[in-house]
Amino acid sequence: MFRHARKLAVAAMISATALVLAGLPTLAEAGVARRPITGVGYVQGVGWTAPSVVIGSTGQSRALTAIRLDGYPVSYTVSVIGVGWTRRAYVGEVAGTAGGAQLQAIRIYLDPTAAEWGSIRYRCHVQDWGWGPWVADGRGCGNKVGLRLEAVEVQYTPRG
Repeated sequence: MFRHARKLAVAAMISATALVLAGLPTLAEAGVARRPITGVGYVQGVGWTAPSVVIGSTGQSRALTAIRLDGYPVSYTVSVIGVGWTRRAYVGEVAGTAGGAQLQAIRIYLDPTAAEWGSIRYRCHVQDWGWGPWVADGRGCGNKVGLRLEAVEVQYTPRG
């Protein structure tokens, strides 16, 4: 799964390089500032959500217990309430415990090869707090005080 994502990243880099060599605008120059990354989440009392740019739920007071990101060469780790940080999961893999303990934070990393061409940013919707600020490139998002993580939104930003 990760090899496939790495091949996609290399193909994207080759395509971006070809655009530059041909004198064509890069994605950023063409006005493509940010691209949403989709995924699915396991929401307590609901189950797996449909693929979406907002992974989880807002306004329902329901915890996110697992997450899976798709489409970009990323890896991620989640902090589970009462357990701590989990092992790193890669694009297409599940992080967390579907239907188990609640998530409280997440860190998302862009594959180093793809990081040469852009960055990843994300924000979290936390119980009683709502949407937090955007963070980037592996920084913690969520909380350390045991409040439930309810949703995550992820974006890829190409360098231009």
